[in-house]
Parts: sequence; structure tokens; C-alpha cells
Amino acid sequence: MRSLTDFLRNHREHVERLKVGNGPEVLTINGKPELVLQSADGYQEMLDRLEYAENVAGLRKAYGQLREGKSVTAADGFAQIRAKHGL
Repeated sequence: MRSLTDFLRNHREHVERLKVGNGPEVLTINGKPELVLQSADGYQEMLDRLEYAENVAGLRKAYGQLREGKSVTAADGFAQIRAKHGL
């Protein structure tokens, strides 16, 4: 954590540090964490990890529903969609 004042005074050093590492830097205002700065590469990596985690969570949910017998075949699913939307 760094203060916003320190960042404003020494922004070049902060930017160089952020470019080298992918980790975020938390900036404080009046001693309280208020802002997070991160390199574009680090941000993209975080988004990629989040997408992966969401996909895994969705697959786990689907697998649980399958094990509990709460699933339908693709043909039945499409039939339900056609019936619901009058297709």
C-alpha cells in the first residue's frame, strides 16, 4: 500500500514498478485504501483467471445437476425451447 500523495510525487517510479510486475498497487487516501492501480497485462491476467474460475464453477454446477438427475437430453431441451417460444 502506498499513499496517493506518494504516488503523485513519485509517479514515474510507481509506473515503472507496475510495468515490471503484474501485481496491483493499492493507494490510500487519509490512510484508507481507496484506489487500485495495475498494469494492463496484470489486469488481463486477472480477467482470464476470473473467466476460468467462472467456467469451472458453471461446470461443477452442471455436473451436480446431472448427478442429481436434474438434466435433460439436448433433444428434450430444444423441444422445450421450441414449445416455449412457439417455434
